[in-house]
Amino acid sequence: TIIKKYKNMATPSYAMIPSAYKEGVLAAVLPAPVFGSEEIVNGDFENGSTGWVTQNDWSIANGVATQTGLSDSFLYQTNGSLVQNKIYKFTFTIVSITSGAVRAGFGQNLNNNAGTDRNQVGTYTEYIKYTDTTGNVGVHARSGFVGSVDNISVKEVISNGDFTVIRASSATRRNEDGIIEYL
Repeated sequence: TIIKKYKNMATPSYAMIPSAYKEGVLAAVLPAPVFGSEEIVNGDFENGSTGWVTQNDWSIANGVATQTGLSDSFLYQTNGSLVQNKIYKFTFTIVSITSGAVRAGFGQNLNNNAGTDRNQVGTYTEYIKYTDTTGNVGVHARSGFVGSVDNISVKEVISNGDFTVIRASSATRRNEDGIIEYL
């Protein structure tokens, strides 16, 4: 649960959101983000290559997908239930890396709607808008990627956990990007 504080606001007569008030500060508890069901089959690779298309130098064994770096290529699935112009939460783990980079993406070459090139061991989460029509979703080995990935997950973002103020007068607030909004 995220708590945001709004200073220098008038004493509220009532609040429509869960909140707390002390002199000069109105603290609002934002709802948790809501995500759809898992769009990836076998994202932990426990069932080998079930559900996956492995291009060129990708292989799947021992619960990870490994790329030898001989060519830039794709590890993907085709998913017919992705909805155009929706935002998806894409999470994956780089288990090991010797060289190159890997990135999450959608589309024919997983480049049309792509995340950031990642070149270090770690778990990455990106929010990517799906504007493609192929249904392809996965990771793209780039720049001679040599390494392994695991735990690929893609879920539609149903609600980002933000809230809307509705009342007769205007209000201001600082949004999740730190930008002041006039409501």
